[in-house]
Amino acid sequence: MNKRTTTALLTMLVLAASAGVQAKEKKINIKENSSGLPAALSDSIAQTSVSMGVKEPISISRSGDSAVVSGSTGTVCRIKLSSGDNPNIMGISCK
Repeated sequence: MNKRTTTALLTMLVLAASAGVQAKEKKINIKENSSGLPAALSDSIAQTSVSMGVKEPISISRSGDSAVVSGSTGTVCRIKLSSGDNPNIMGISCK
């Protein structure tokens, strides 16, 4: 290989590696979590809510069969959860 090909391959490798690092999920700033939900589900709810417009820091609480997520703006998400020991997200509504 000549020097130009080696440089091009090295550049592509560095760009591919940096894209993988940027693709990692950002840790959401959760100010308060009084929901009592498992940590993995709370993180998933936090990620979903932020992507729907809730601004950090966020608060997660539980209201019946739903989790309620609010943040530093007026946007609030209500996440419908399945019943049982391991609840799953069934739906989301944000206003």
